[in-house]
Amino acid sequence: MNPNSDKMNLKKQLIITLIFLLFSNTLFSQIESKGIPYIKNYTRTDYDGNNATYSVIQDKRGIMYFANQTYILEFDGKNWRKIFIPGDPNIYSLAKNNEGTIFVGASVGELGYLYIDDTGSMKYKSLKNKIPEDKQQFTLAREVIKGPDNEMIFITPLTLYIYQNDTIKTIDVEKPENRFVNPFEVNGKIYIQEKGLGIMEYKNGKLSLLKKTEFFSNKWVVGMFGIPESDKINIATWQDSVYNYNKGKIKSINENSLLKSLYKTAKYNSKYYVGGLYGKGLIICDKNLRVIKHITTNNGLQNNTVFSVYVDADKNIWIGTNDGISVIYANLPYTVFSSFANLTEAVYTSIKFKNNLYVGSSVGIFYKNFNKKNSIDGGKFKQIQIPQGSVQIWKIDTINNTLLAASSMGLYLVNNDKAELVGPDVSVKSFININGKKNTILATGGNGLSLFKYENNTWKYEHTVKNFKGNFRHIEEDSDGSFWISDRSKGIFRLKLTPELDSVITEQEFTEKDGLPSTFGNYVYKINNRIVFTTDKGVYIFDKKTQKFIKDPEFHEIFKRDIKITNLYQARNGNIWFKEEIKDPKIRTKKYWELGEIITKNGKTEIIKKPFYKVKNRINSINQISDNELIVGTESGFVLYNLNSSKKFEKPFLALIRKIEIIKNDSLIFGGAFKNDSGQMVLQQNPDKIPQIPFEFNDLRFSFASVFYEEPEKTKYKFILRHNDTQWSDWKSKTDKEYSNLDPGTYTFIVKAKNLYNVESKTAEFTFEILPPWYRTFGAYLGYFILFILFIYGIIQLSIARLKKQRENLKRIVEERTKEIQIQKEEIEAKNETLSAQNEEISQKNASITASINYAKRIQEAMLPLKEKISKGLPENFILFKPRDIVSGDFYWYAEKDGKIIYTAVDCTGHGVPGALMSMIGSEILTTIVNTNGITKADVILKKMNDYVVKALKQEKEGLSQDGMDMALCVIDKENKTVEFAGAKNPLIYITDGELKTVKASRNGIGGYQTEEKDFKSEIIHYKSPTWFYMFSDGYQDQFGGPQNRKFMIKQLKKLLLDIHYKPMEEQHRILNEVIEKWMENTPQTDDILLIGFKL
Repeated sequence: MNPNSDKMNLKKQLIITLIFLLFSNTLFSQIESKGIPYIKNYTRTDYDGNNATYSVIQDKRGIMYFANQTYILEFDGKNWRKIFIPGDPNIYSLAKNNEGTIFVGASVGELGYLYIDDTGSMKYKSLKNKIPEDKQQFTLAREVIKGPDNEMIFITPLTLYIYQNDTIKTIDVEKPENRFVNPFEVNGKIYIQEKGLGIMEYKNGKLSLLKKTEFFSNKWVVGMFGIPESDKINIATWQDSVYNYNKGKIKSINENSLLKSLYKTAKYNSKYYVGGLYGKGLIICDKNLRVIKHITTNNGLQNNTVFSVYVDADKNIWIGTNDGISVIYANLPYTVFSSFANLTEAVYTSIKFKNNLYVGSSVGIFYKNFNKKNSIDGGKFKQIQIPQGSVQIWKIDTINNTLLAASSMGLYLVNNDKAELVGPDVSVKSFININGKKNTILATGGNGLSLFKYENNTWKYEHTVKNFKGNFRHIEEDSDGSFWISDRSKGIFRLKLTPELDSVITEQEFTEKDGLPSTFGNYVYKINNRIVFTTDKGVYIFDKKTQKFIKDPEFHEIFKRDIKITNLYQARNGNIWFKEEIKDPKIRTKKYWELGEIITKNGKTEIIKKPFYKVKNRINSINQISDNELIVGTESGFVLYNLNSSKKFEKPFLALIRKIEIIKNDSLIFGGAFKNDSGQMVLQQNPDKIPQIPFEFNDLRFSFASVFYEEPEKTKYKFILRHNDTQWSDWKSKTDKEYSNLDPGTYTFIVKAKNLYNVESKTAEFTFEILPPWYRTFGAYLGYFILFILFIYGIIQLSIARLKKQRENLKRIVEERTKEIQIQKEEIEAKNETLSAQNEEISQKNASITASINYAKRIQEAMLPLKEKISKGLPENFILFKPRDIVSGDFYWYAEKDGKIIYTAVDCTGHGVPGALMSMIGSEILTTIVNTNGITKADVILKKMNDYVVKALKQEKEGLSQDGMDMALCVIDKENKTVEFAGAKNPLIYITDGELKTVKASRNGIGGYQTEEKDFKSEIIHYKSPTWFYMFSDGYQDQFGGPQNRKFMIKQLKKLLLDIHYKPMEEQHRILNEVIEKWMENTPQTDDILLIGFKL
């Protein structure tokens, strides 16, 4: 591979990367002069490596690389990897060319570059074979630098190795005793010190001595710094001085002793340089090499010997030390004052007064000169000694050009480095200057309310206000002269005092009944000269008309939702700062705090939170100390924020897929880097390089990261596997995802990151294909097709052979059958003559039988009672009688005896002729029981009926005939208006007042063998006119028919009777007949049908 080739193929990728880097480089250029920037230290335990790190570089993706003695560390913000070099030489230098290829200089004659292998992993490629044989022995390539024509220059003590166009040329020192030392790039020019000669300029493949730099021949040049808009160069030397070089003129310009310990340097931007010191930490200098920041183990570093410095694309400063790696976030608009500044405890208040910054903490008052000329190491705060010892300070403020502090031991007057107690040693939590009385303050605390006055250039305690007790944290004065006080655990009170301010006149306590969302957790503040209250549900105000608390319309319009505000602070420019308490949505007991700023410009209001996510912890206080400085008090010191910051936190960054593995055998599919056809690193996958994974390895693990190095542990990720997942995952901190049993198909894994500022990254994508199992491949399907064709062919051949044989057999059979048919024909003709004669005889017999049955029908009809007789006793009645055959097994019977009417509907076993015979027996028995024996009791009639049938059909023994009948029988007494009913399986239905009622029958039928005596019961119905009665056999409800050929059913019959009962009897008869005929339609009649109705 030639890493310098095919530059044009990289044009698109380089443009994207260049825009990315240019955007990031213009984001923020100001380094804060006060305090110490945030620092992250990585120990040997973190990266499991060696002590010393000699060089640092970043690739075009943003991945960091570290020359960590015997191997190169690769870091993506989450995971560390190691890149090994054969022979384990010490690695001293890393640099990259215009295409982004990283070159490596090492010891024992080793130099080369990093390349991307076929799995996407970074590997080392040696260039030793490109070196002329007589130049292959050298001790170490201490430095490597990119030349003006994109050549890579490896610096060894005696020889320069220049790699270009896949070849290596060499340049030796002018004298054997001379030594090449350090290379430098200044304003696009390359300078290399040749110790013993001077500073050489490398140009067009040659070295030339820079004018009069023999002065430096025996010095060790450690830094060369171009001065903007000038040909001048500042040159730093080891343990000597800094010299200004101007076209041959040289003079010493800086005697800062720290510069004598410079070991490595890097350009931060056009205004600043960074210098690593040997044994003394790191310095940040301005363009004139004036030290503005000195960072050591005393204020954040883990080791003071700095071997390498590097400024990444985000303007983070990476340093490799003699023991560990550190990153300094110098591009942020805030710095820290904590333990290094003698501030180890929580800070609750702060103020700048007469060039000193005073902070009140949980252990006392600290102060420090805080003008523009601040200490380069951040400086330490001094603690003001208080006679009462350690005290907690809640508020520091200036009144009448004096500094007062409210503390757990009382009110203190602070004067430079001294604090004098004013009044009793009882806690004071807050105080305010009373309107119109600039020499008077009212304080809250352990004594309730206390009054202090300023007289004779000092403050004096006046008295404790009477009629009030309570230790409150906040106090504000309203426009009407009343005072509002609050405390998180005590609620809100409004007090009115006497004109002399010596006593409370009225005291009002406010709770939830007064409109507050909660009695506790409320604070009072004065914003824009208005009294407002922060609560669990947002900001409230007090409506004096209704005497109720209501949501403040102004703040509600700003926040648009209910939020818990615990601090409000109005800055000098009118902007409002607030602290919001937020509960973790997953762990309700866990909470954190966010700082926000409300800005109003051109009539538009917006909330700014993004810059302050860095201080998302215990925010205790917010105080502006100058026009451009804001202090945020935390649990251990404070954070200083530059209000004039122009840093853009929305800077884009990359999410990266770092590794894809097969779970079953941990084999690597993708190592994290994409390359083009020339082997150069690109940011997207080549669409022609889609890996194909065998089906048996369809369980995959994806690992991912993002190149945002500021608190990377707070970065969250979401992902989706196209063709498998239906939606994106939730945001999670986890940086890997496993998928099992993926079906054959093409998939794209997509991941996105979100950093601690809630800025989302660009997506990273990787496409791959899961191949089908062997039995679903094209070859397998082709095989299946061939086998299918052969199978069909075999079946066809077998069928042809079978058909041939069948045809031969058929021919033989046809011949045999033809002979048989001829014989059978003759036999059939003879039989036909016999059958014709028999048929004539059968027809004559059928005609005779039918005539007999019709005669039986006339006998049965004669046996039935006359309808005229029935209509005389029951004027309103109908009889629906439909035999299935010519004669019927159902019959009805009517008689009048002793002033009563006996009426019954009977269903005999069977139908047709057998049924008709049973009906004749039944009719004769009824005549005997009622007319001859004179029995008119319904249950007795059924009992007698059963006895006669058993005897008549000889059913006294088991196994004989089981024939019998079901019946419903009514004994009607019109005079007493009663109907006595008894039934054998068949019920009685009657309808009165529009309500249908059913009288159940006995479960016993009439006739049949019996083991014990049958019991029939009667029921007497007292009716009122009109009442309709219905008796029937089972033929109507059991008739099949309708759309689904089902039984008509008793339920439907009851509904029909209820629907038509009020109609005349003849009309009911017609309707019932039409309904059952329509129901049967093409279905044969199942049974005899009998349905009797009468009205009383």
